[in-house]
Amino acid sequence: MPVWLAIAALVISSNLTHVGEPSSRPPDPAEMAITRFWAGLASLQASLASQRIQSLRARIDAELDQLPGHGQLPIPKDTELRMQGSYGVLPEVYVDKGYGATFPHPMPVPVRISWFDAWTRARRLVRQISTLEGQVDRWSRLPVADKIKDGDRLEGIWLGLTSDLTELASTIRYLTAWWPRLVKSRGGANVSGLFALVRDPRLTGAERRELWERLRDVLRPHRVLTRSFLPETLKPGSSYVVPVATDIADRSFLAEVEGAVDMHWNHSPWAQAQRISFRIQWKQVPLDRPFKLGRRTIDEHVASFPKTAAAMTTGADSHFTRDNVLVLAPGHITARTLAHEFGHLLGFDDCYFRTLAAQGFRGAEILEWSNPVYPDDLMCDDGVGVARAEVW
Repeated sequence: MPVWLAIAALVISSNLTHVGEPSSRPPDPAEMAITRFWAGLASLQASLASQRIQSLRARIDAELDQLPGHGQLPIPKDTELRMQGSYGVLPEVYVDKGYGATFPHPMPVPVRISWFDAWTRARRLVRQISTLEGQVDRWSRLPVADKIKDGDRLEGIWLGLTSDLTELASTIRYLTAWWPRLVKSRGGANVSGLFALVRDPRLTGAERRELWERLRDVLRPHRVLTRSFLPETLKPGSSYVVPVATDIADRSFLAEVEGAVDMHWNHSPWAQAQRISFRIQWKQVPLDRPFKLGRRTIDEHVASFPKTAAAMTTGADSHFTRDNVLVLAPGHITARTLAHEFGHLLGFDDCYFRTLAAQGFRGAEILEWSNPVYPDDLMCDDGVGVARAEVW
């Protein structure tokens, strides 16, 4: 069925999702097909926006170079760095010394992310860039004094668009990473049950407790990968060495990683009660010069590390862990996030709750909640969580 015909059929169907209200119904095959259509459009529009904003930047810079006392356009550090990775550039570690609170809290409204929304944002951004291009055309013909007077206003608009493009790029990275995983798992856990917990006032206390218990095992933190350097069951009163191969030579940064593990794992209530600790043993490996020169992809770079140890490197545009390798991005990171990523190196998966939900003619969307059963676990919330090591 052509995509336009599928969209038309869904628009007139009786089970359309109401705009503004998340659906508890999983997407059907037509909605999945439509989502792929929106994904293609969003990627094309985002690429066009990125190309045009870079071209516009070069043009404004060239005009500014002709003005007395003016340099190039200012670029917010985070905006520039979040758009591309840089091999060998380390993130700046923010101070983050507290454990975080352990507290149950009501389930909030889920964050909603969709390819349709990414497309509408990208399309709007392209229109805004077109408007700014016209303003720059007129500005370039002004006398020098008027150019100087009006330059700051144009710079402010440009910075706002650049920030919007950064957020759009972040959304597309998220969708690119999570959409295939959720499609493969067909939506993950019981979204209908979660909606009942949040929205159904008819549930009795007993029914609500029973629903919590059914969801508890689905939402608990899972150790999904075994590691050759760790036993399946940890023995109380033991210290475990975690070998980490790395091409990072900055000792001060490696000390920050050690401190994050010590603070958020070794001093967590779970580790203190079990008298368990972890110690990193660094193994230095050579720089990946083909990757640095652009002759090797990041996937090939990650695959080059030995599988017999954990590994840590740089070169991503956002922090991620794949299999046994943590890849760091420029920008900022907190000690708690470093500890969260260390949890992946131990074999734990994320336990944020994500699932797919129907959006009718908009296709499907990803719904994401903070884990409602384990809101205080480090692997479920790297902002406030503690290392509870639930499976151990």
